[in-house]
Amino acid sequence: MLLPTVIAVALSCAVFVSLQWHASLGDNEQRLRTLAVLVAQNVASPLAFLSKEDATRILAALQGEPAVKAAVVFDRNGEPFAVYRTPDTRQPLPDPGPGNGLHREEGRLLMYYPVSEGGRLFGTLCIRWDLGPWYAGMRTYTVGALGVLVACIAVAVLIGQLLQQKITDPILALARNAVQIGHDKDYAVRAAVPDTFELATLALAFNEMVGETQAGHARLAAEMETTRRTEQQLRLITDATPGLISYIGSDGRYRFVNRQYEIWFGLAQDQVIGRTMSEVLGEPTFTRLKPHFDRACSGETVEFEVEAPYREEAVRWIHAHYIPHRQSDGRVQGVFVLVLDMTERKRMEASLAQAHAALERQNHSLEATVQERTARMQEVIGELEAFSYSMAHDMRAPLRSMQGFSRLLLEEHAAGLDEEGKSHLRRIVGSAGRLDHLIQDVLNYSRIVRRELNMEYLDTTALIEEIIATYPNLQPASARIQCDHPLPPVWANTAALTQVVSNLLGNAVKFVKPGTTPEVRISAECFDGPNGSTKWVRLSVTDNGIGIPRSSQHRLFSMFQRLHRPELYEGTGMGLAIVRKAVERMGGRLGVESEEGRGSRFWVELKGEEA
Repeated sequence: MLLPTVIAVALSCAVFVSLQWHASLGDNEQRLRTLAVLVAQNVASPLAFLSKEDATRILAALQGEPAVKAAVVFDRNGEPFAVYRTPDTRQPLPDPGPGNGLHREEGRLLMYYPVSEGGRLFGTLCIRWDLGPWYAGMRTYTVGALGVLVACIAVAVLIGQLLQQKITDPILALARNAVQIGHDKDYAVRAAVPDTFELATLALAFNEMVGETQAGHARLAAEMETTRRTEQQLRLITDATPGLISYIGSDGRYRFVNRQYEIWFGLAQDQVIGRTMSEVLGEPTFTRLKPHFDRACSGETVEFEVEAPYREEAVRWIHAHYIPHRQSDGRVQGVFVLVLDMTERKRMEASLAQAHAALERQNHSLEATVQERTARMQEVIGELEAFSYSMAHDMRAPLRSMQGFSRLLLEEHAAGLDEEGKSHLRRIVGSAGRLDHLIQDVLNYSRIVRRELNMEYLDTTALIEEIIATYPNLQPASARIQCDHPLPPVWANTAALTQVVSNLLGNAVKFVKPGTTPEVRISAECFDGPNGSTKWVRLSVTDNGIGIPRSSQHRLFSMFQRLHRPELYEGTGMGLAIVRKAVERMGGRLGVESEEGRGSRFWVELKGEEA
């Protein structure tokens, strides 16, 4: 029994450790890829303008990531342009490398990522990522898993030893007694009575069986044994039984009792014989037992448990059997009684109940602690969100200055610049504009996350018509938009739903093949919710655009996800992330159905009016 348990626990530990190794390594690789993308974007302009100081300063920001031990920006000729390395690094700088992508060395990762802007390649970024701390952490995790395995095995062995002592050894001793009796015909052998109640009952039953067998052999050996001897043997058996055994006539008087009555009530056996139940047990106990005794006298075998006061006002829990004794004509002559003391077992059950209650209280205390820590975590997250919102908002001012001065140079000092200088200024204006759009999208996302949404039933038709009339790119001259009438009302927030619809319609008219007029249809359908009391509305936006490959649909609603180059379709990759967060805040769901080259259908599900 122990071997399968050990194998199962060992296999479970091995699976968990393996999964943790792969998942943790994947997290390191993803962090490295994300870091390479961000650094390559930031270092593109310094590399384009050959500003080593700016490129070196950007690489110096990598000191905030302990796992990065070295980073090199190579120019188009493969020569190092800017270098970063930690003081404790002894390895030589990375080579230009075998090509873009992630490569593994012994204990390290190398990430090569192209540095480009506007479709022009300026060089390559290489980052060396140290896996030493990760290896140390995973070794600690593996040692911990082995410790858990050893502890489980030790507990299993301990439990096995306890079961061996409490259950198996008494049963084997009983089996040895049976073998000895069968081999030697020695019916005087008796089994020792263990402490455990169930095994004690088994041992007593075995001893009783041996005694009955011994009595049977004695009767066979002496057929002329007197009734007195038989009665003595019977009394020997009943007196050895740890419970009350008696025979009570139908008139309620005792005809036979065993020695346990003397132990329980302090009365000798001959003092009990002939007395009534109320005289021996006391009136309170007799009152509780009389209904059961009357049922037995009517011919019914009765088994019950009851709590009753006994000698010296002591209260006992008893388990009683009342078995009617019938004459040949069917009339009940008396009742055989077997009463076992269950007080100790009831006390144990009460102790277990108290322990269970204490455990429940402890669980409630742990739940309160978890809730308190969750509240603290939410407070910290709120502060971080507020900080990021403020930081993104403050970044717009220098960007506008950058755009303004660049345009001023182009408008008033263009004569003093050659075409390359003008091109650089136009790039600055374009990059600042794209960054401004990105900041606006980040601010919109932060507003959706932080804003308290006031929900109400909205007129969907009026809201969508107002959006179409407001945006120039949605006018008939630019796109053909068909909206089913009327659209059912939904339970939503006005600003959030406006953001959702405007982003979906903007994408629908933007992502089309060149020279194609966008055609968009807005429709809705109603369906019952899970409990049938609330109606749900699915709003769909269907277009004739370029479509989305199935392999890319799973990352559509994540932040900063772009499926096309900026020169083909402008955007920041935040629009659908804002849609997702707004729909989630309003308690809804969303999804997409699309095939590449055959258009797309984006849908949003929100609660409608109650049924």
